[in-house]
Amino acid sequence: MLRTLRWIAPPALALILFWPGLLSWYQKDDFAWLGLYSQIHSWADLWTALFHPYAQGTIRTISERLFFIASYGLFGMNALPPHLLCFATHAANLTLIQLLCARLTGSTATGLLAALLWTINSNMAFALASASLFNQLLCAFVFLLALWLLTEYAATNDRRYLVAQWAVYLLGFGVLELNVVYPALATAYALCFARHVMRNTLPLFVPALAYTALHFAITPPILDGPYLAHWSFNVIPTLGLYWKTALGPIKLINLGIHPSLGRSALAAALTLALLAFLLRQIQNKQRPSVFFAAWFLIVLAPLLPLRDHFSDYYLTIPVAGLAMWAATGLIAAWSQGIPGKAAAILLLAIYTGVNIPLAHLNSTSFYDRSERIHHMIDAVLAARQSHPGQPLMLTNVDDDLYRSAIIHRPFRLYGAEDICVQQHPEDGPCSPSAIPIDVIKRPTDPAR
Repeated sequence: MLRTLRWIAPPALALILFWPGLLSWYQKDDFAWLGLYSQIHSWADLWTALFHPYAQGTIRTISERLFFIASYGLFGMNALPPHLLCFATHAANLTLIQLLCARLTGSTATGLLAALLWTINSNMAFALASASLFNQLLCAFVFLLALWLLTEYAATNDRRYLVAQWAVYLLGFGVLELNVVYPALATAYALCFARHVMRNTLPLFVPALAYTALHFAITPPILDGPYLAHWSFNVIPTLGLYWKTALGPIKLINLGIHPSLGRSALAAALTLALLAFLLRQIQNKQRPSVFFAAWFLIVLAPLLPLRDHFSDYYLTIPVAGLAMWAATGLIAAWSQGIPGKAAAILLLAIYTGVNIPLAHLNSTSFYDRSERIHHMIDAVLAARQSHPGQPLMLTNVDDDLYRSAIIHRPFRLYGAEDICVQQHPEDGPCSPSAIPIDVIKRPTDPAR
């Protein structure tokens, strides 16, 4: 019974925390990827849809192209099935992080706690609520599975595990370009736990270097904008911001808790506890926490130069390392008598007390925004039925609705293109004969 509960508890907790996000509709980049399906009329079109570089030169064939083409082809605009796949992937990740962490620490309790700490982190809400962030969950799956296979090879010397690791790793290049850091993760594991497999991890850098060279060869130089890389000491404050966001207290502003000495003390307590435990582990030549801290830094490293494109969802995979690091520290503290237990309870209370409300808020915000978008689509479709062939003009569109939906042209998925926005004339002037559609009012005859 307890063993079964060990595997069920983390996904169940994730479902309790993030169910609003799982029920949310499409938004933002989702609409662009859903439009791929209508562009496929031949094998050549399919090849272009799957492998043509889009969005800063990315070629995420598995996690974006196939995912959205299949979703739209099978389920149309029903967002629940792809969200369920996102959740199933996360549930698999929670199993894998338990297996990996337990293997590296020798403690099933540490593995279970790591899975729980990862899943309640408030930054997980974004990947579980946005279908276009499936790539983050699937990339985490690639890293965890490949590393687990490498640990199996290190323990058994069975080359089938090594071959399977290579297969998973190579498929990862169709998931997310962040896959290039996997060789560094594998090498860090070998340095900390299994020096005898180092010779097997170094060849992993060859595909990563080749992919990186190809990526820069096919991507036009980025000279400005949010994706401009700043290779300077700016990476240090960016790392600090990601660290504080991963812990959670800095985001309490979203709950109306403004910067204060008390809020800073929460972040300082978590930071000092983690760093103190890491230093003690280094002094005692205990390597698990060193690897877990390296996980956080290695996965985050390629994103740090993007100073002007800070995104909370970039923490989806790094937080897995942070969760394993924190779980190892909490279990160690629990074994240190009453003072250790008191410290563990206090730190766990801070982390959960901050992240659980933020996780619910983030997930609910995604759901509420998606409902606004869906109601707007319903209003447009109802107006199109009532006024066929006439241009439509949307009114009462705020910036959030415009940026999260309209700018991504969701109406083309319904064959409706002649739509303008009153507050955004830069999209083109509205025709004097355009029928006004108030996006705040719900349609009387929704056509979903």
